[in-house]
Amino acid sequence: MTCPTLRSRAAAGLGRRWVSAGLLLAAGGCTVNGAGVAVGGGVRYYANDAGTGRGVAIDVWGVNVSTVEGDGGITVGRTRRAYYFAGGASNGLTAPTTRPGDSAGGHLSGSAERLRLKPAARFDWGAARPLVVRGRSDGVSAGAGAAGATVTVGVRAFDAVRLPADSNLLMFLRTDGRRPDGDVFHVMEVGR
Repeated sequence: MTCPTLRSRAAAGLGRRWVSAGLLLAAGGCTVNGAGVAVGGGVRYYANDAGTGRGVAIDVWGVNVSTVEGDGGITVGRTRRAYYFAGGASNGLTAPTTRPGDSAGGHLSGSAERLRLKPAARFDWGAARPLVVRGRSDGVSAGAGAAGATVTVGVRAFDAVRLPADSNLLMFLRTDGRRPDGDVFHVMEVGR
């Protein structure tokens, strides 16, 4: 037999927890792909000087809905993502030339400074498919991506590389796993 007073106290405690969780989410905000009312770092953009790699970093608290191809889902908690894309100079059937005398081999030999991602101006990435996704979700998340459907309570960290089947890409990524600024990233389509 359960004491009615204890049952009502337990229900009141549970109600307070739900109200607290609701207030936390309201304070955290609601975002789609990191854009919207965000608490945290929001969305940051990166590019390298060679024009062969770009990145987007998302770091938000609250409810985040992802519509990014290969990383769709929802997270309640903290969402951290780094998406890597080819740069404007990556396309074409021959190696991009960014300076007289530069070639694809020139990008990859010697100093990596021209390939290092640095803070950049905002660019439109909504319809682009990332080549590399690095992510971490803290909280409750459900999603469908390149690896299939997932449901996580707690922490989920992942890295994924997704290249088009008909591509002939050369991709180089050196990362410390924290944020894209400082990562070295280069993508180039070579002759077929």
